[in-house]
Amino acid sequence: MSATFALTRGQMARLQSLIHEALVHVSGGLTDMFGAEVVVRAMHVRTVPLAEVVSIVGSPEMEVAGAYLQSEGELPGHLLLMMPLSTAYNLCDVLLEQPAGTTTALGEMEASALGEVGNIVGSFFLNSIADRSGLRMQVTPPGVVNDMAGAVIDIALLDVAMYADEAVVIDATFEHGGRHWPAWFMAFPDPIHLAGLVAEGGDA
Repeated sequence: MSATFALTRGQMARLQSLIHEALVHVSGGLTDMFGAEVVVRAMHVRTVPLAEVVSIVGSPEMEVAGAYLQSEGELPGHLLLMMPLSTAYNLCDVLLEQPAGTTTALGEMEASALGEVGNIVGSFFLNSIADRSGLRMQVTPPGVVNDMAGAVIDIALLDVAMYADEAVVIDATFEHGGRHWPAWFMAFPDPIHLAGLVAEGGDA
């Protein structure tokens, strides 16, 4: 049985606070991994009906890359990190210590680098929320995705459509050396568990 999140203003504020704090931890993890400062910022956080998620990125035919993983335990759900190829190429150049503009395709080495990014992003993001909320969860290893945006999002929708009608979408940027690269975090938590998470500490 699927459901919407139906978050109150206070619950949404708490969710945004959890997300911003989690991205601080993600930034720290990426900075340690890259050996150079990398900051991830949430520009906009909102809930979006599943049928409208693909419209967030513009064209469903835009080629994207990213990582997809699942959380299990007391906060089950799925997390999709998705980015334009230009963002993926730039991150690969930084991680592989190459001059900007070197990466022009995603080969085996680049896919491995993106997998490391996905692992850091997913584990630090979800573990931060788990630590803040006191919930126990386990994060599966990420799968690297590279396809048209519509096809990538469909992978997640097939997994989550049975229990949720909405996603939490985060418009984000990766920042390094004065450059800003767009990306999207699409979280698909179980609505009942999400309601319990944001209700902690009282509703506003």
